[in-house]
Amino acid sequence: MASFKVAEEETRLTVVRTVQVEFDSSNQVRETEDAVIVPAILARECVSNYCGGRGYKPGSELKDAAWTLDGAWVVTHQHVDSVFVKDRAVIRGKVGNIRFNDENGAVLGEIQFLKSRCDQALLDNVRNGSLSKDVSAAYFCDEVYSAGKFGDDAYDFVQKNFMFGHVAVGVVEGRCPSPFCGMSMDSFGSFLRVCVRDPALFVSCRLSTVALDAKAGVYALVGKLRGEQSGDAVVRDYMFEVAKGWTLEEAEAWVKT
Repeated sequence: MASFKVAEEETRLTVVRTVQVEFDSSNQVRETEDAVIVPAILARECVSNYCGGRGYKPGSELKDAAWTLDGAWVVTHQHVDSVFVKDRAVIRGKVGNIRFNDENGAVLGEIQFLKSRCDQALLDNVRNGSLSKDVSAAYFCDEVYSAGKFGDDAYDFVQKNFMFGHVAVGVVEGRCPSPFCGMSMDSFGSFLRVCVRDPALFVSCRLSTVALDAKAGVYALVGKLRGEQSGDAVVRDYMFEVAKGWTLEEAEAWVKT
């Protein structure tokens, strides 16, 4: 059960959260005898929407906690029912090579799919980029209810004292969509983006990235419109993988066709 800790000037709530990121495994996959390995941006300094309001993840807090992601177990398609994995039968890999990028306020690492723990279909989907791009890291944190702004982004509380547990791969929704977070990315210049709808129209904590043509490097950022959460998801941005040779002119022409 979550507990409240009241200080002189702030209210602190200890909670369990997930931060959802995304990956694209279509071009930077490497293999060893034991694993299929994909680089990832696992978390970054940002403001995210939660049921209790808008929460700010400071880069300094992520940097202090980044090492707790090293060796975290990887599961697929959905979270287990606790921050830390209790059943080894669900493990499909682990996180490794964790480091922090001060310039971008991002936690970088690798998702290592262990061949001894994955079936052939899963490994093939990782190699060809057809596995759902969303990845979600589970963690404990304290939430200090002190409002402010990160750039132009207002928030209601600050998340501190992160303790990361497991990482779920192939989940259906992301709070930190590519190119801001994700596998097969170690910088924010991996994609060209063509916006087709005003981002303000969308429920920002319910965005997902889907592969339209992973081989060609074409993806879409989709989500639910505000006030229409029961309706179908619609495209907000189209994204084109720079490593596949896309130029902005070609991307804009593709969108118009």
